[in-house]
Amino acid sequence: ASPRLAKYYATGNSTAIRTLLFKLVGVGLMLGMAGVFVAVVAGKPILTLLYKPEYAERSDLFAWLMVAAGMGYVSSFLGYGMTAARYFQVQMPLFVLVTGSSAIACFWLIPRQGLRGAAIALILGAIIQAVFSLGVIVYAIYKIQKHEKTKSPPYVS
Repeated sequence: ASPRLAKYYATGNSTAIRTLLFKLVGVGLMLGMAGVFVAVVAGKPILTLLYKPEYAERSDLFAWLMVAAGMGYVSSFLGYGMTAARYFQVQMPLFVLVTGSSAIACFWLIPRQGLRGAAIALILGAIIQAVFSLGVIVYAIYKIQKHEKTKSPPYVS
């Protein structure tokens, strides 16, 4: 999907970019929801089978971690969109923000909620990554639409 996204961006096809990103984010959401469903419905047996019964006692944490994974899938797909749109320089500050906010959330939540606090911190970091990545993509698509009027490539100022 990344090469197609890059091709769509380079040719200024904002409709194709939106459509493909929408599909990718949908896949990420469906995978995340399936993971949460499996963790809620069969978390204890899975954890017992793969690890030990002691792990199965915390199947609630498994479900929280699957929520974090689902948000991570969405964030990752949006990151592909940023890369395809050639927005490389914004990614380092974005990941510094995500890491910093996750660290602050861990510092605040883990002493209060233990392992669940760590899982919630992961969720918050993934949400921040998704929101800011989406913002960059919305800007990139706006830039494409602006350049569609002049028929110049979106990455040329």
